Amino acid sequence: MKIIVDLAGGFGNQLFCYCFGYALSKEKNGEFIIDTSMQDNGIARELELLNLGVIYDKRISYRYDRNIISRAVINKVIKRNAIGWRTKFYRERAATRYEPEVFGVDKDTYFKGNWQTEKYFVKYREELLPLLTPVKERTKSVKNILNQVTREKSVAVHIRRGDYLQINGALPMDYYERAFKLICDKMGEDLSFYIFSDDLDYCRDYFKRHENTLNITYVQYESDNTTLDDLLIMSKCKSMIIANSTYSWWAAWLNQYPNKFVICPEWGMWSGDFYPKEWEKLPIKR
Repeated sequence: MKIIVDLAGGFGNQLFCYCFGYALSKEKNGEFIIDTSMQDNGIARELELLNLGVIYDKRISYRYDRNIISRAVINKVIKRNAIGWRTKFYRERAATRYEPEVFGVDKDTYFKGNWQTEKYFVKYREELLPLLTPVKERTKSVKNILNQVTREKSVAVHIRRGDYLQINGALPMDYYERAFKLICDKMGEDLSFYIFSDDLDYCRDYFKRHENTLNITYVQYESDNTTLDDLLIMSKCKSMIIANSTYSWWAAWLNQYPNKFVICPEWGMWSGDFYPKEWEKLPIKR
């Protein structure tokens, strides 16, 4: 039986799709196949998943042309040849909602969706953790920061702006103010906050008001892949304040510190099955 999973979106979404497929193939004792065609054809985001030590039985990639005729007919034929003409399709019904019926499939199936809940794969967490680690040695600069955050009572703070500003998805800074207060009340005041953001200039300006009361570091370093290294460094901090992002969700989930405290924003699709139950959820009002 073949379990074929389309790798969707950016790094965080790719991780969800991979772990979903890994767990399902284990449950069904099936062949685990990843489809990276959209990344290989430059249509989806860069394929970051293969920078980790992931394992799978097969990887498929087929040509995808963008002209109207190809999109209507030819691409579908090419895809069918790649995945098998008798393969069934299963499309996720709703984002961030657990669908246990996927485990009832009994034929070769192609899965398309985001699968954004640990409920699909948390059973295999101990198997997945070593697979989701970088395969290449990191730079000296990255190693220095990793050593630093593991020595301190470090708190990773992820602030995503960039593309979120265009779609009105950026969190209000009040969320971070509330999260800072909550984590200081719970963990003490000798904390070191590490700010990770795609807009560090904005963060520096905003957090000036806290420079006399909080120990804040704006994370920058030499790297050949900051997408991978930010995730790695965040995952090694002792606690986390994450954004409404699959990216920092994964940094928190990969964090193996036994007493970690994770604060997350509860808003719209970022709610319900999306978050593990033990994470501290702060409602967002817009």
